[in-house]
Amino acid sequence: MSRQGAITALALSGLFVLSACGSGEPANHTAARVASVVHVGPYTQVFAGPLPANPAQADVVEGFREGQVLWSQSENAQHLVSPVRDYVTGQALAHLTSAMKANKANDLVPAGVDRFFMTRITAISGRNATLVTCDDGSKFQEENPRTGKVNLTFDPTPGQSYLFETWRMVQLSGHWAITALSAAPLPSRSAEPCQPGMTGYGPSRRPGVAVLLREMSAALRTASSVHISGTIQQGSNAEGVNFGMTRSGEFSGQISENGAVITVLSTHGHTYLKLTAAFVRIAHLPATVCGRFCGKYLEYPAARAHVLFAHLSMASMTHPIASTQAHEVKLLGAVTVAGQPAWLLQDSHDNSVYVAAHGKPYILRAVGPPPAEGSVVLTQWNAVRIPGRPPASQVVSLSQLMR
Repeated sequence: MSRQGAITALALSGLFVLSACGSGEPANHTAARVASVVHVGPYTQVFAGPLPANPAQADVVEGFREGQVLWSQSENAQHLVSPVRDYVTGQALAHLTSAMKANKANDLVPAGVDRFFMTRITAISGRNATLVTCDDGSKFQEENPRTGKVNLTFDPTPGQSYLFETWRMVQLSGHWAITALSAAPLPSRSAEPCQPGMTGYGPSRRPGVAVLLREMSAALRTASSVHISGTIQQGSNAEGVNFGMTRSGEFSGQISENGAVITVLSTHGHTYLKLTAAFVRIAHLPATVCGRFCGKYLEYPAARAHVLFAHLSMASMTHPIASTQAHEVKLLGAVTVAGQPAWLLQDSHDNSVYVAAHGKPYILRAVGPPPAEGSVVLTQWNAVRIPGRPPASQVVSLSQLMR
């Protein structure tokens, strides 16, 4: 488990406070200047924003940055590198050692990008200081250093990608060192300023959960169409979807499973599947079928289509949170989805939805509960157009296919 992964785990487990401790000689020099962007193997650490103008505060931030770089270097090397013990001490060092041990056991190192922003010093007293920062881990990953394969099991739940962190600093060996840390995710109010798009969305502008659910349900009931893309869970299977659908039950687009992509069209009471090599393969049809019919549309019998595609409807695809009781739903805070301000809601089953904060409260994104965590993005509300029926010359019946 990397530093970002370990911090997320701290936030999720509620272990938000590690006591500050440590001692050392008074500072007599500043830590070496650390670049604002540092690359450590497949990992990139970004320190956004300038150093404080106050020299004493700048010294603390320089020690923090040096400690973070050495922390990441140790995780990448899978052992404590020199001089990390001069910049990470106390319970923070124990935390680093534990995270490094867990990652080594799973053959993982930090990867992707992590960004500290809105970093500031809130207290300096004697040989102790407190630094607070927002931590953008939305692009952070873990990967196998030998294969480069990304660890897909590390995926922070909604509200965990942007954390508010408190780092306790202590003077050690003539400079500032990290001695302890704490992390707060949403729904903690301290984490709200760290969320993209949070500016201007303070407590006074928070909608009531019951009101937001009621308005969201009304918007969904009257919406005429939507486009959905992402992954949904069908039992134990993950199914990729990328299609538009209407309130009347029509839909058009692609469904994928196990690497096979199938184009589907349901319009004017008829349902079609486009015949491709992938379809012929998964349907266990003779290879000769493709030579005769690939590129045309197989008309699916209405009864079979109703069963096979019952889950592809606006009623089933719009999220169950919309019909959940208000006392079972939490408003985690304000975020952005593709640059659009949104409210993040989560129910007691860890289903999460991002609801538009401007205009009608349509769902912009929905994320299922772990471990499967299907995730879809919803766009083009009331703007989807479904194609008409293909020409008769391009339509094939089941009886023709089986000849």
